[in-house]
Amino acid sequence: MVMKNLGNTFKICVRSIFLWLWLCLAMNAQAQTTVIYEDDFEGTVSGWTDNSTDFAPAVTNFLGRFADGQTTTSRTFTAPAGSDELVIEFDLYRFDSWDNQADFGFDRFELEINGTEIFSLAFPNPQAARSGSAGNVDWSHSPLTDRQELAFNNSGEFWFDQLHRFEVTVNNPAASVTLTLRAALSQFVPDESAGYDNFLVTAGPPTNDILAVTETFAAVDGDSGGTTPSVLSSDTINGTILNPSDVTITPISSTSPNVILNASTGLITVAANTSAGIYDVEYEICETINLGNCSSVVETVTVFTAGGSASFCPVGTNAIPGTYHVLSATGGSNPNRAVGAPLAEGSQDTGANSGITFFPSVIYDLTNDPSILVPEGSVIEVSLAGNFNNSGSVAVSSALDNTNFPAAGSTGSQTFSFNNTNNIFEYFDYTVPAGGVRYMELDHLSGGVRFDGVIYNTQCQEASAPATSLSANKSVELYDPQNLGLYAIPGNDVIYTISVANTGTGDVDSGSMVLFDNMPEDVVFYNGDFDDGGPETDPVIFQGAGSGLMFDYNTDVAFSNAATAPTDFASCTYTPASGYDPNVTFICLNPTGTMAGGSSWSISFRSRID
Repeated sequence: MVMKNLGNTFKICVRSIFLWLWLCLAMNAQAQTTVIYEDDFEGTVSGWTDNSTDFAPAVTNFLGRFADGQTTTSRTFTAPAGSDELVIEFDLYRFDSWDNQADFGFDRFELEINGTEIFSLAFPNPQAARSGSAGNVDWSHSPLTDRQELAFNNSGEFWFDQLHRFEVTVNNPAASVTLTLRAALSQFVPDESAGYDNFLVTAGPPTNDILAVTETFAAVDGDSGGTTPSVLSSDTINGTILNPSDVTITPISSTSPNVILNASTGLITVAANTSAGIYDVEYEICETINLGNCSSVVETVTVFTAGGSASFCPVGTNAIPGTYHVLSATGGSNPNRAVGAPLAEGSQDTGANSGITFFPSVIYDLTNDPSILVPEGSVIEVSLAGNFNNSGSVAVSSALDNTNFPAAGSTGSQTFSFNNTNNIFEYFDYTVPAGGVRYMELDHLSGGVRFDGVIYNTQCQEASAPATSLSANKSVELYDPQNLGLYAIPGNDVIYTISVANTGTGDVDSGSMVLFDNMPEDVVFYNGDFDDGGPETDPVIFQGAGSGLMFDYNTDVAFSNAATAPTDFASCTYTPASGYDPNVTFICLNPTGTMAGGSSWSISFRSRID
């Protein structure tokens, strides 16, 4: 319930209707959510380490008030065995000043679960919604009222109050969960205080989650073949390694007909004479007694052969087994550059078909994509032939770019010499060095050399960066700190708030957030204490807990008096005069750090209507 200004009867009815609806929805979903505790403190209060209550007409009875010498109260809740979560909902009344300034003391609301601090939050007036997590606990709060007078204005000053709704979720809770609430305030009642109300504690249903987990298998010899250990070795039910007899296995796919999962044993078999490479096998497991409880995963099997060492894609890339060839070539002296599949070993090259004669060198793009590489340890078969005579030699080197190739004879370069039949292609094995490659360079050393492409069997695709999605909006509200019922007319002040949200899953690049806000022609920026002696001291206020950004008014805010928008933050060089300055045309913002995916932040400033 947002406010209790209509009395106890209305409050109880709302709670009853709420519970009835909640129970109906729960039954429709066949959920097993259990109400552990519920109290609006209108009757006898027990179970808290401090059971004190107070009363005010607008909010009726509540737990509290808490301040300075009387700051903490705790209660322990028992979670049903196997509950996947314990959800604690309650309201916080923030009464009066809560200055949070060095001159008067830093005021905070703090919460602990089983003795571990989950958060310690300052509450500027007003305070917008925030959220976060610590360990297995997720939390959020949002304002249910603007700042306004709720109760206990004993000091005769217009500090105002605010009501916030908290939701704290303890995931996979222990058998007992102790909640501790602390009003770490610097002054006694009535200067500032806290109260709590409308508790609802529920336990989520027991789970029987099944989870297929990827294994790390040793490489399998592709010449003789072999098997991996069971794919079930790390799979779990309710976080415990499962019994194979409790599940059924269904193979879904394999990237090679030579690499097969046995549904009866859980073993992956690699047939003899399987080419070196990295292969994917996908399967699904389902609980035998509940075939709707399933999970799937992709296992990776690495095969190596006597012809080369095992190849592994770097962390952060995905293996793509297949058959790959040269995609483009530059350099050399023959315009018939070799692309695509090379001729079969033993084929003849006439110089007019796919072969290329190169003097002194030629560079080949293996992947034609900067996000794809050939992994280290891979064996690239290079097709070469001699011409003019039946002998020759070539130095083959590779690199991630097309310029920094190692010199002949150094690590990463191999020399191939041959004395075969003139113009007959022969295959040579080049082993990819550490770090992988995207380009190859063939340097002519002696004799006449022709080239007809390459063959290799694994590419590594870099994972796409999570997407970011930024949006911004600007809102305005009348500045009326004494609640006098002012109107938006010339001479009165307004508060502008600019909110920025990243609704994507990816983080914004560090330090790249820059925002320029154009001041409307009919308002004048106020360069002074935002709330005239309240908890704020700067003209521009930042709110962004959980966004990952940091904000310093002295370094991250600048101004411009130009007629057109600045091109960058450094162009904002105007210094505003104290008080109302009509010359400010743009406010420039550059918070530092990395803005996390799914987060938001906002800034507020004050202006006068002209």
